[in-house]
Amino acid sequence: MFKRAKQKIELKVTQMRRMNKFKWWTCLLPVVLLSFSMTSVAQNVEKSDKDRNYVSLFASGVMSGKFAGPDIALGGSVALTGHSNYGRGNGLGLTLGREFVYKDDKDETKHKRLSLEFWNGTVQQKNASIGLVNFLMDQKLSAQALLINGSLRVAASEQSSVWMGAGLGIGSLSHPDLINSVPGCKCLGPLKASGSVWKLQAQLERKISTDSVLSLQWAYLHLPSGQLAGVPVTVYGAGGLNKLSVGYQSYFE
Repeated sequence: MFKRAKQKIELKVTQMRRMNKFKWWTCLLPVVLLSFSMTSVAQNVEKSDKDRNYVSLFASGVMSGKFAGPDIALGGSVALTGHSNYGRGNGLGLTLGREFVYKDDKDETKHKRLSLEFWNGTVQQKNASIGLVNFLMDQKLSAQALLINGSLRVAASEQSSVWMGAGLGIGSLSHPDLINSVPGCKCLGPLKASGSVWKLQAQLERKISTDSVLSLQWAYLHLPSGQLAGVPVTVYGAGGLNKLSVGYQSYFE
């Protein structure tokens, strides 16, 4: 009896190992096929040495967020300092721009871009502490940004290129309604903070045709602070998001 039970256990373990291998290869196969198709298609891509317009669509994963506060000013010099922890999030973006090709003093071909970008996303707020009060949360902050970006191509091969850039613009950050979160203090109401935003980014691109590109972008987006007027005054501090985005870019005349 024990021998049969042992054989059944060994059979189940073997089946589980096969299933794990199958899942692993199933997940890896699309990546391998995509890389192979990108390589094979890109072999016949032609170079473009003229100014062109482009439009980009990209999906973002918010890897982390960090914001100051909320801080509560009770009056005079009395204040409660707050701290919040944030998780992951997601977002979508659209960019419309123009790429310029020019010669430098050494007669080398250079590329630069000027673009208008709109981004909309969310980030999860996991928990917060104000003074001695700690509480768990499962809320989402929503963010929007409209930026003018400039970027330079800093490295390039036949099919790939690396870009570095920065942007300035306006944006908003919507804080959820947490008015009952702090006992005895209805001071964490909803707020939409608006103001100036800025961005730093690095982007890796791979040509898949003469007029299209796949990209992987890291960006840091800094968002504005805001405050709720009244007694007490609640201040939601400024902060930023680390984003990783995958995009598709198409050129047009």
